[in-house]
Amino acid sequence: MSRTPMKPRPRKGAGDADPRPAAFRAYLMRSGLKATRQRDAIARVFLASGRHLTVWQLHQEVIQQDPQVNVATVFRTLKVLCRAGLAVERRFAHSLTRYEAAAPSPHHHLICSQCGHIEEFEDDGLERIQAEVARRAGFAVTDARVELYGACRACREAGRPAARRRHPGARRP
Repeated sequence: MSRTPMKPRPRKGAGDADPRPAAFRAYLMRSGLKATRQRDAIARVFLASGRHLTVWQLHQEVIQQDPQVNVATVFRTLKVLCRAGLAVERRFAHSLTRYEAAAPSPHHHLICSQCGHIEEFEDDGLERIQAEVARRAGFAVTDARVELYGACRACREAGRPAARRRHPGARRP
C-alpha cells in the first residue's frame, strides 16, 4: 500500500482578494439581519486569522480594533457565521469550543495535548480509505473528522512529552 504524505493545508496569499466578508454581508441581508460595524469587524478578524479561536480569543483580537465590541456580540456573530456556512464550530477533546473558517475541502487536525497547538492537514489517502470503508459497509457518510492527539514538534523539542488522554468513550484496560 502506498503512503500519501500528509500535507499542511494551504493558506490564502496576502494578495488574494477574500470574497468571504462580502458573502457574509449578503447572507445578513438575505436573512433580514443588520450589517453592523461590529459584525463586520468580527467577521474580518475571524476570517483573516486562519486559526481555531475560542470566543474569548477572538474577542481579545477584535477589541484591538474596536474596543466597543462585547463578548456576547462576538458569540452571536460566530453563530451567524456558522449558519452562513463561513465558520465551523469545533470541540476538541476536553477544551473549549473553537471556531474555524469553513474550508472548501476535507481536512483533519493534529492537536498538541501539551500546548493546545492545532495543525490542519489534508491526506488524499486517508480520504480514499474513509470512502472505501463506507462503500463496503453500504454507509452514506454525512460528516467525518480525524483528530490526532499527541505532542507537537515544539513541545517534544522542549522535552514536554504528550499527555496521555483517554477518549471519553474508551474502556479501561
